This record gives sequence, C-alpha cells and structure tokens, in this order.
Amino acid sequence: MMRSDRYLDWQHAGNGHGLYGAAAAWEAVAVSQPANPWPLMRAGELYLRVLGEPEMALDRFRLARDAPGITPEQQRYATQKVIDLYLGPLADEGRAMAELRRLIDQHAGTPEAEGARTAIQALKSRRSEAG
Repeated sequence: MMRSDRYLDWQHAGNGHGLYGAAAAWEAVAVSQPANPWPLMRAGELYLRVLGEPEMALDRFRLARDAPGITPEQQRYATQKVIDLYLGPLADEGRAMAELRRLIDQHAGTPEAEGARTAIQALKSRRSEAG
C-alpha cells in the first residue's frame, strides 16, 4: 500500500509512538469508560485499516460488541466487522458462519439479519461447488 509523506509524518508524530500510540490512547479511554464501546471500535478500525493487524482489530471489535453500554446498532456494526475479518484477512469461514448465525439470532428482523441469511446461503453454495 502506498502512503503519502503526510501520512508518514502523521504516523511518526508525537511521542514517537505514531498510530500505535493513537490505538493505545483509544484503548486507555476504553479502560476508563468500560460501558462505552466507541473507543474500542475506533481502536479496531485503526488496527484494521491503518496498522494492518486484523487479529488486534478482531479482539477490539469483540470487546466492543460485549460492552455493557452498547446500542443494538453498534452491536450489529461490531458483529459485521467481526464477520468481515473472518471472511477477509483471517480467512476462517467456519467462524464467520457462527458469527452470521449469531447475528441472525440476536437481531432477527433487521436488514443485517437478512443480509446474514443471504451470506450463509452464498457460503454454503460456494462450499458445495468446491467440494
């Protein structure tokens, strides 16, 4: 991935920690506000989109999803991020299927649940064609 000089300046700015320092700052906020899932989701986005660490992103999205103050919308978003990670960089369709079922069970009647049903059918079709 090509990065601009401005990006590199931002990455290395402040305290010598750069973007890892930003992720750590979001995590510190999460510790001080355990009912607030937002800081964990922000850290997850940094790990996923900028730092290229999908395992760390997965952990943050799972923690956010289980935060006591999470709204249903935030929970669906965090679950979708978990699914995207399993289907993408973590390449674990089995776990993705389990998460899709979880989404359907916990959020029945939502557009996300319907999308999860469609995704399960597509994964099953792909598996039967391959096998």
